[in-house]
Amino acid sequence: MAKGMRRCRSSVPRPVALSGAALLFGSSGGLSSSTTRHTDGMIKTRDATIIDAPSVTSLLRFLGHESGVGSVEQEIALAVSEGRGVLLAVEGDQALGFAAFDIWRAFVEQVWVCRLSAVAVRPQDRGRGTARHLLLEVERRAEAFGCTAMELSCGRRAERAAAHALYASLGYSDACAHHATYRKDLRPQAGASPQ
Repeated sequence: MAKGMRRCRSSVPRPVALSGAALLFGSSGGLSSSTTRHTDGMIKTRDATIIDAPSVTSLLRFLGHESGVGSVEQEIALAVSEGRGVLLAVEGDQALGFAAFDIWRAFVEQVWVCRLSAVAVRPQDRGRGTARHLLLEVERRAEAFGCTAMELSCGRRAERAAAHALYASLGYSDACAHHATYRKDLRPQAGASPQ
């Protein structure tokens, strides 16, 4: 077993194909949410729906991604149908931040892993515990599913230093000294010749 991985407490095999209902709604069948009290209000975390696409689109801009509301609606709908998660942190009717995650099976380690694919919080709501609340809710859901590890990637830009500190405070370690991430764009490039 890989260093840092814990054995799953459940001996029940998990399904290979995840259903949105099993992951997002839990065994109770109802929407799962959590609430944290802050000195200046209550932050609630809930599952995002396509109705939240304008808010998620605005939050994505804080990460430097210019996506249209229509494409974000599609991503949220796909996430729900494929058993991935998109959580929204709200206070009243105001969206403060979101986290998107996937659960996958690591073939070699033979464990379930939860990967955070995006986390964003409005600049004016940073430092209030919003991202921490989102991450802890994702971890809670991942553990309930049977995941034994969490992973994420984060840019090494100076403006991401607070995010790096948050991840470290929650027990995440920088694995880049041991692993490399390679990416290849499979979309055809204009004017490129086939290899």
